[in-house]
Amino acid sequence: MPKVKLLTQGKIWANRTTREILWSVMKYKKVAVGVLHISGPNETIEGDICIHNGIFVVGGKLSKGRDGYDAIRSLLNLKEGKFEYLDYSDVDVPEFNQGLKIRLTQLINKLPTLPQTLDELMGANTLNRMRSFEAGQAPSEEALIDKETFAQLQSWENRTMRLRAAAFWGLFVVISGIAGLLYYFQPR
Repeated sequence: MPKVKLLTQGKIWANRTTREILWSVMKYKKVAVGVLHISGPNETIEGDICIHNGIFVVGGKLSKGRDGYDAIRSLLNLKEGKFEYLDYSDVDVPEFNQGLKIRLTQLINKLPTLPQTLDELMGANTLNRMRSFEAGQAPSEEALIDKETFAQLQSWENRTMRLRAAAFWGLFVVISGIAGLLYYFQPR
């Protein structure tokens, strides 16, 4: 029988909102199928969100009936509760195959106030970009990431560029120094 593996768990509260939880889930890109189980205080609301490769939300389901974006929105709007992120890679979960393909970054960008409908979340611009891709043509990374997220990524890239360059050249100097010392002191 396939096993489900617990990857992380914790509480939802003022200092750890569902937005921060989604950020932490993104680091599990090697998990083919992950299920984020969320329950509100005293299990008033409980459900699951299915995430593929730490990138796309493909479905959501409340234990009391509703599913799809409506369920996802209800779970991510919780201010208190508990969560578990589980690896379901070896388990078949057909109930989550709802045809959704919501990028985690889209949800993160809109939290703490998610739009009422999936169309509002995706935006006409995003839907038009997706429709414009020809079959077999891979979209660029810029086309998949919304402009705000892309600007955040570029800002991070620019801030860390000097640090990465300094680390590279520092490592180069140290390795060159060690190589020079080894050459100088080698037995002749």
